[in-house]
Amino acid sequence: MNVAGIDMGSNAIRVTVSKKAGKCGYHKPEDLIIKERYPCRLGSDVFKSQTISQEKENQLNFIFKDIARLLEKHEVKKTLGVATSAFRDSDNGPQIIKQLNKTYKVNIKIISGKLEAQYMADALLRRGAFDPSHAHLHMDIGGGSLELSLYDEKKFIFQKSLDVGTLRLLVDTRTGQLIPNHCKQLDMIDPVFKAKSVKKLVEDFADESLLIHGTGGNFRRLGRLKKHTLQTGKENSIKQKEIPYLLGTYMNHSGYELSKHVPLKEENAALIIPSLLIIQRVLNFWPASRIVIPKISLSHAILDKL
Repeated sequence: MNVAGIDMGSNAIRVTVSKKAGKCGYHKPEDLIIKERYPCRLGSDVFKSQTISQEKENQLNFIFKDIARLLEKHEVKKTLGVATSAFRDSDNGPQIIKQLNKTYKVNIKIISGKLEAQYMADALLRRGAFDPSHAHLHMDIGGGSLELSLYDEKKFIFQKSLDVGTLRLLVDTRTGQLIPNHCKQLDMIDPVFKAKSVKKLVEDFADESLLIHGTGGNFRRLGRLKKHTLQTGKENSIKQKEIPYLLGTYMNHSGYELSKHVPLKEENAALIIPSLLIIQRVLNFWPASRIVIPKISLSHAILDKL
């Protein structure tokens, strides 16, 4: 039986079609049938007006017509979709989701930020990503939210979602101009790591025993950018010292300028600086020796639930 996971993010909609998971309880790469990504930038509307515009709603209907054809072509018997930050913040999000479910026979739910964090962290846990010799911080940087989960000694210390995202930090994605008060947005990260339990972990572990697992499209793009810029290493990890180097190198580049020099589309290149600023703020408190970038996304975590 074929199944599909749909991730309706603030920046794009991702659909992953796969065979049903086997006895291991999660989907392996060989189960994958097809992945599709539809850029829509819902957050560009919502984080300014708290409403999904008619233009974006029309775009969603156009996208879901294509998704419906995709699901039929691959004989998908069961779907599960989640809508995240942009829909959580929008006044008309629930109404639009209800209409999409009815018209296109899909099963999409608006989920809380905490549940989004749980989905991703649990997916990593199922795949054996958290070994006992390290303290593990999972980060997922989205357009509208930052999911954080801290795992140590076979349990989660916390699982949180913050309204800090790449689209929230930008005036517009064409120029890559940061909002005037972007530092106040980043300040929302600090209290999470100032908790006594977190500070004690940092004190007890050497830096090389602190790890970050970075999931989502922004981390994958940073992996490609690092390899292109430094001409060394692999795309699936970034060293702590490479983050400030990349930030210093590209801080004053617009998305358009970046796309001319690095292997990224203009629409995605604009998200690089906000992503680096978020990571650097986290590293100020959680000085992990490296960031691991696993090949897993929220749509994979959704598939695990089917």
